Amino acid sequence: MEPLYYLEGAKKMYIYEDKVVIKKTGFLNSILGETGEKTIPMSSITAVTFKKANIIYDGHLKLSVSGESRSGINTDGEYNIMEDDNAVTFINRSLNNLAEEIHDYLQQRINDLLKSASTQTVFSAAQSSSFSELSQFKQMLDSGLITQEE
Repeated sequence: MEPLYYLEGAKKMYIYEDKVVIKKTGFLNSILGETGEKTIPMSSITAVTFKKANIIYDGHLKLSVSGESRSGINTDGEYNIMEDDNAVTFINRSLNNLAEEIHDYLQQRINDLLKSASTQTVFSAAQSSSFSELSQFKQMLDSGLITQEE
């Protein structure tokens, strides 16, 4: 299956409809023994942040993932975006538009998944409520408080 989007910076990010795959590649990562990939289900992504690259700072696309503590904390206890398993940094300013498009896509997917979950919850509650009402009517009928016509 082909990815919908692909972003290459210090790591590679592949965006599919149902997941995001982040791959650590390159000479430095292989020397440090930090190769491999991480697959994040779309339903686990709770937020996405984007920062444009400029002449002074690298840009990045970072995912927050449900159930994970903050990654990217170095041995001194300080946060380093380069060490974050859920982020891809990039220097090339020409990637800003693509990274922003990916950000917007992921944000929309998060919103769609939240709406879907919310609808499921409301539907489930409505079903439960209807069942409860029917049970009450049946008890009232059985006890003679109401008739079949009512």
